Amino acid sequence: ADFDIIKLDFRAFSPQLQQVYAALKEAAEKGDVEILAKGIENKVVLDAAMALGCKYVQGNYFTQPIPESTFEVFMKKYQQGLDLGSSLG
Repeated sequence: ADFDIIKLDFRAFSPQLQQVYAALKEAAEKGDVEILAKGIENKVVLDAAMALGCKYVQGNYFTQPIPESTFEVFMKKYQQGLDLGSSLG
C-alpha cells in the first residue's frame, strides 16, 4: 500500500459501526497500516477507540480547534503527544 495510516471517523459511533471498524482494524494490521480514530468527542467514544486498539486519536475531547496565532505554542507544549494513561484518569 502507498499509505501507512487510515482514519476512522468516530463521530457517528454505534455498536454496529464498531463491528465494521474492528474488521477494518484487523485488515489494516495485516497490511501493517495504523489506525487513527478521529471525531473523539467524549469519554465513551474514546473508550471505544481505545478498546479497538487505536494508537492515535484526535477530536474535540482533547482540544477545540486552535487559532493559528496559538498553534505554535500548542505544538511545542504537546510535541511528544499526550499520555492518555495518566492525563484522563
